[in-house]
Amino acid sequence: MKSPRLWLALLASAAALSALLVAAPAQAGNNWAGCYVGVHGGYAVADHDVSVPGLFGLDGISGEGAQGGPVVGCDFTAGQVVVGAFADYAFRSVDTTVTLGGSQASVGLEDAWSAGLRAGWLFTPQTLVYGLVSYQSTEVDDLGIGLLSDLDGIGWGGGLETELGGGLTLRGEYRFVDYDTARIGGLVDLDTNEHQARVGVVYRFWSGGAPAAFALPGAAPSK
Repeated sequence: MKSPRLWLALLASAAALSALLVAAPAQAGNNWAGCYVGVHGGYAVADHDVSVPGLFGLDGISGEGAQGGPVVGCDFTAGQVVVGAFADYAFRSVDTTVTLGGSQASVGLEDAWSAGLRAGWLFTPQTLVYGLVSYQSTEVDDLGIGLLSDLDGIGWGGGLETELGGGLTLRGEYRFVDYDTARIGGLVDLDTNEHQARVGVVYRFWSGGAPAAFALPGAAPSK
């Protein structure tokens, strides 16, 4: 089950982007081709399933925490289609503690990096709707035992990005990350997935070319 804080983060980012879309003046957009640097922040919720195969299993053990860090990337355009590659780093601590019979066990998803691809459609000259797929690796804190050092997985999701002016754009994004099953101590299996709500601001080094021709669906492109 997703945390109420995650839902609040998703709703807040959606509301902020919607307000910007309503307030944005009608004007020609920049050429979205080019590279960018920026920062992101948000909230993450991790769900763990712990089991000893053939003996027992614990499902739906959750932890949550804030995250943030830098992001870089480059985009390319073909008409209203935008495709690109990106990489980011997240400073964070998404901790989970389980109490069994008076004893506590803890696992924390710490700092993470990801790299991926995205593809989207310019819904307006200033607004990009996109989907993404990524590879993510996160450090793991298992109370210093050292049985598990990191988790690797595949993420996918989508987002909305809109121009703020002056080369700046604002994006809101959701990602789901499914990590590979980890075997701890040769006995315990750990299955982990993660929900992330992100908001980011990036500065784009526009390519300097003319904006892509824009047309509403079913209408002839502007000349």
